[in-house]
Amino acid sequence: GTMFGFLNVFLAAVFTSDLGAQTSVPPLRAEYKKLGGTLVNDTTLAPGSTSYRSEVAKVIASHPDAIISEMDPQSAATFWSEYLQLAGKLPIVLGTERTSNSDWITAVDKAVSDAAFAPAFTAIAPYVQFTGAGYDLYKQDLAGLGSQIRGAAQYVGQPYAISDFDAVAITALAMTMANSTKGSVYNADIVKVTAQTAGATVVHTYADGLAALKAGQTIQYIGASGPLVFDQYHSAGRAFAYFVYDAASKSMVSKTVISGTALLG
Repeated sequence: GTMFGFLNVFLAAVFTSDLGAQTSVPPLRAEYKKLGGTLVNDTTLAPGSTSYRSEVAKVIASHPDAIISEMDPQSAATFWSEYLQLAGKLPIVLGTERTSNSDWITAVDKAVSDAAFAPAFTAIAPYVQFTGAGYDLYKQDLAGLGSQIRGAAQYVGQPYAISDFDAVAITALAMTMANSTKGSVYNADIVKVTAQTAGATVVHTYADGLAALKAGQTIQYIGASGPLVFDQYHSAGRAFAYFVYDAASKSMVSKTVISGTALLG
């Protein structure tokens, strides 16, 4: 009983063989099996091929109701346009965060048309609210880099770029707290600078955190990504969302938000 009612749906997996896509595959297979499901097709594609017709035909022959997938924009444009040609319509495609990126949407939408793209493509990705002092600073810093970053606009709402920005600030604050740049020394302080501690001063930027630490205060850094409270495995329970395509803005918009606490159980 999950989003697609997993056990009543014929689900296939199609991923390219590159490292970025393959990190999702082992946990997908393991979790889906644990839920009692069997993938009707599990295909791995060599990225950048000029045609995937034989692989597409095999996937179509397995009659999937939905396909979980991650591919780079070029491979996806080729695969899904050939799928549309051979099947006449696209199934529901549940993508990773990659599917939400503007370069991916542009390439695949052009290859299959808006009419085919809109009902088919959805995504599960980290959810960031794009508000608050931490996010405002991220956006300001990104804009300030100008031509140093090609296509900077695509990173304004990119959750992984935003979390990397926070990761640098968190690490630097932990180094300040530990008074050391040695990993084995400051590692224990990483969880402390974002923890919800009674009486902690909430800070949203590295500069404010630095000033508070120098004044001897306990801090909770809540940056561009929102609260990042680490558990015993040093994993932060961050929110994810289910995204659908909005044709007017040609972007993926969040439809259902799944809180970090719900994911951690």
